[in-house]
Amino acid sequence: MSELRKQIIIGGGLAGLAGAFWCRRQDPHTAVVLYEKEEDVLSWAKRLRGSPLVLGRELASRQQEEERIVRGMPEVSGVLGKWTGQATREWLESLGIDLERGEEGTFYAKDGDRFRKQFRDVVEGAGVEIRTGFSLESLSPQPGGGFRIWSREGVQDACGSLLLTTGGGRNHGMAIAREEGGMGMHPPVPAYLRLRLASARMGDRLGPLEGVVRLRCPRHGTEVEGGALLSSRGLEGEAVSRLSGSFCEAWKDRGYRIQLEVDWLPAMNRSELRGELSARSQSGRRNPVGGEALFGFNLRQWQAFLGLSRIDPKTPWVRLRTRQLQTLVHRLKAHSLAFSGMGLPKGERAWAGGIEREAIDWSTCEAAGTRGLYLAGEILDVLGEAGGSHMNLGWASAYVAGSAMAHAKRGTLS
Repeated sequence: MSELRKQIIIGGGLAGLAGAFWCRRQDPHTAVVLYEKEEDVLSWAKRLRGSPLVLGRELASRQQEEERIVRGMPEVSGVLGKWTGQATREWLESLGIDLERGEEGTFYAKDGDRFRKQFRDVVEGAGVEIRTGFSLESLSPQPGGGFRIWSREGVQDACGSLLLTTGGGRNHGMAIAREEGGMGMHPPVPAYLRLRLASARMGDRLGPLEGVVRLRCPRHGTEVEGGALLSSRGLEGEAVSRLSGSFCEAWKDRGYRIQLEVDWLPAMNRSELRGELSARSQSGRRNPVGGEALFGFNLRQWQAFLGLSRIDPKTPWVRLRTRQLQTLVHRLKAHSLAFSGMGLPKGERAWAGGIEREAIDWSTCEAAGTRGLYLAGEILDVLGEAGGSHMNLGWASAYVAGSAMAHAKRGTLS
């Protein structure tokens, strides 16, 4: 039987569903089958009932989108040029999916589980056949073109083209792409982290402390600004994710034994902060330094910073020495924190690493050395910033790969 027009997608995540949708939409006469190893697609989104799911980020220009790509430039530039965050938002809304807007262009579904059900219905409504409980064991390119695939249970199928969207991590699909497609791979590591403090006591002493900070990696001289939360569990948030996306592999090699500097008051420079403290020492002369919290901290946090600066909270402002003020400024503007481990923050799951970018034809997301084998999503060695930019890469690669599959003409399987 001829399998010329049949296309198979492996992986029922966002990239797999989107790739299947576009493959079918671009050529309605193409039979498209999606295989997923779990009992349902987007199974992880079931845990998000009543919780938001970030789906992308819409920015004012393509340049702004590209500036938020941590790894993958310039290769992914063409992909983002074909499918932007704005295109994703407009497409999802055209499908009847309600989206909410967040900060810096982020858009999201208010209920992740409801989105899962809606999106599956949309893909099936487009004519895609979804088969679950299929764990890919092997694939074999055929002499006349196309592929045969087998599950671990011995179920097999055949197709003209194959799209792998099996995600990040040490998944079997990535190993198969490397072995059968002859592609190189960077071992994936978690990209967005919660850094565990070397001294949990520091987290208890200051936290929970939440706000916009400037975070600096002294080893590399790189700094970022964004929201962060310090607690006994460690340091996490937007600023940590932006920094860890760039250095996650180097940090892993060091066992996450690293030091970072935190500027707790990025809106003020050192001179302004010193001036504010000097003015307070004149106006509050007889009042205790720790009697009133400053700069948006609560009283316990303010007194903790004083303690770290070796200042007795009962000391009158007028008796503060210049050296003590300098130490306090340093603690507030360049507070060194030591870390010795990592965890995964809630709601942020992304991997750095995967199939090497050099192995991909980025005009189609086809494997350069294996005709008819396409890849999309986190199986690729690309990474965008947290808060939607990483999702943009998944949607864009799925659109390009699914569309290219639909338009490609392959040989005949028998």
